[in-house]
This record gives sequence, structure tokens and C-alpha cells, in this order.
Amino acid sequence: MQIIKFPFVSILCCLFLFAFQSTASSSSNLDLVSLKNQGYQIFNKDNFVIKCNSKLKINSEALRLAKENGINFILSSYIGSENDNSESSGVIYNIQISDISSQYKNIQIGKHNAITLNYLDSYCSSLKANNMSFSRPSFNGLNAVEYYFLQNGVLPTKSIIFIKDKKAYMLQVGTRKNLSKKYTDFKNSFKFIK
Repeated sequence: MQIIKFPFVSILCCLFLFAFQSTASSSSNLDLVSLKNQGYQIFNKDNFVIKCNSKLKINSEALRLAKENGINFILSSYIGSENDNSESSGVIYNIQISDISSQYKNIQIGKHNAITLNYLDSYCSSLKANNMSFSRPSFNGLNAVEYYFLQNGVLPTKSIIFIKDKKAYMLQVGTRKNLSKKYTDFKNSFKFIK
């Protein structure tokens, strides 16, 4: 079986975008057993569940490269793929959680929303500087940035970033086939545990 290695440079690009850069509706009573039976993957450590056609695993390569490049604010990185042997229908899923608590240090709680918006504005500025189109939707009651790009100029990719509890969450799907549906299904299945 031939394994397609999707471009890793774009993942690094996203890691660096985080360097230049918030709160969802809580689902405090999620029935995790029921969700697991419905095909959701549960990430207690990172406070979320998500449905994905691929088993999401720790992306140790992204974490290693981030560390080697002095990027120490990435808390977790997950990756999954389907149809690895098909360049035309392969799909790559990414989730990254970054600690941005330093942005809020010594800031009054009443000003945290302004810090969140400033962080997202800075993220948008980085996207704009890289000629990437984006929008500013609301996602589960949170301010967000959603964007589209071609990884390494070839793989159509959609991403969203939003902030909860001083952590930036980035969800990303890249594929050449049915990107909008796969991305929307992935994104819309995301739920916070608490």
C-alpha cells in the first residue's frame, strides 16, 4: 500500500501563524457514552469530542518540529487521514490546541474579550499578509476565523480557529474531493465537554 504524505510545510505554516496571534458555549452535560456509541472520539485532556472518519492520533511529528523551532505553546496536535493511497480522494484532518494564556497575563477579566478579539484580528492580519482569504464567523457562540488555502499550492484546505479558556483551537481538513462537506461535517461535530 502506497502512503501519501501530505505536505507538512503547511502544517508548520499554521504553527507559525499561531505565534503571531475567545469562548464557546459549554456542553456541561454531554453523555460521553452515548456520543462514543455514535462514533465520536473523546479527548478528555483537551476538553472536546469530535466525529471523524479517521482515528485521530497525536501528531508527534508536528509537536517535535514545533519544539525544535522554539514553539512551546502548542499543547496538543492530532492528525488523521483516510484514503491514504489516493491522491485524488485522500483526506487529512488536523486539530491543534495552543496555550495563549500569556496574552491574558495581568489583564483584568473584564478585558479578556478584547484580548480574544485582538488575537483573532492578529491572526487575520497574518492570513492577509499571506494572501489567504478568510471570514469571521461565529462558531458555537465564539468568535472565530475561518479560512481556505492550498497546502503547498496543491491541496485544498479549510480551517477554523476559535478560543476558549485561553486556548486556541484550530480544526483543519484538506482534500481534493468534497472538501466543503467533509470540513463542515468535521467542524460541526466538535463539542466541548465542559
